[in-house]
Amino acid sequence: MALSSVDDKVGRVLTQYRESPKLLGMIRAYVDQINDAQEHLCAIPSKFDLDTAVGNQLTIIGRWLGFPRCHNVPSAVPVFGFVCDGVSSPYNLKGFCESAIWFGCPGIASSRVCITDDELYRRFLKVRRYQLLGKNDYTSFQECLELLFPSSGATYSQTDRAITVDPNRSLTTLEATFHKVFERVLPRALGSTISVLNV
Repeated sequence: MALSSVDDKVGRVLTQYRESPKLLGMIRAYVDQINDAQEHLCAIPSKFDLDTAVGNQLTIIGRWLGFPRCHNVPSAVPVFGFVCDGVSSPYNLKGFCESAIWFGCPGIASSRVCITDDELYRRFLKVRRYQLLGKNDYTSFQECLELLFPSSGATYSQTDRAITVDPNRSLTTLEATFHKVFERVLPRALGSTISVLNV
């Protein structure tokens, strides 16, 4: 608060105590500390604006929205094998001691991906708001696609209860890492599934 506010508070001291400089100095010091605390408290909401928050502030907003930075996503279990004559394999080859399976055996693993890029995380959180508000109408879904895939003219098609999203471009390397997270954050009607194409 302004100095005049402090003077206003000191002006309320009873007349018989106004001649005590130590008491007035102590009152001024305490009122200054209260004013500083009030200014810091009033500034807190502006620090947690979704459009401007960064780092831990954005992480806290994500927790409030129930959408953390890290997610477990399904991934293929590594296949037991080895590279032969330098020919690259389409499979993720590993050894016995690395939790690999025999080729053709069913298996699915879970890997943990974390969204460390603040701008990408901000896009996810903006879409998450639509999901929490239950906005899954045509207009809202198009707005979500524009937020997730800006300036790409992303479209979607729907058959029965399956929605297929076409970003109209290849996902960047960073976006491809969070391919399954894109599908998780988009709002949908109860019982419907979403898949995002990665051309």
